[in-house]
Amino acid sequence: MTKFDVASEAYVYHYENGFTGEDAMSWDPNLQFAWSRAGAAKTCDVAFDKEKVIDGLIEEYGDPSLKEDFMERFKHDMNGIEFHHLQSKKIEGFCTAERIKEVKSLISDFEAGKFPKPF
Repeated sequence: MTKFDVASEAYVYHYENGFTGEDAMSWDPNLQFAWSRAGAAKTCDVAFDKEKVIDGLIEEYGDPSLKEDFMERFKHDMNGIEFHHLQSKKIEGFCTAERIKEVKSLISDFEAGKFPKPF
């Protein structure tokens, strides 16, 4: 997972089972979960307010005093949401009805700064 161009089958495995251990790339696996679902929302055309999600991610996983800091926002946007979007968008058939349903059920909580902790 440390490569920018991750094999599709490897990405799907970790999307479904968790980005844990070395595949979490030193990030909290629950943060990877949130990033991957926000990235999937973008891939699957599920509308969401990315700025609100990033605000919540900074509150939950960063330093809230840095909410306006470019690098803190960049980390969650590019290293997080956009990385996962780029991985999922290249996978044919990624946007299944089940995945879209999951993302839709999570995204309003994400916008409100509420992030589940499955790991």
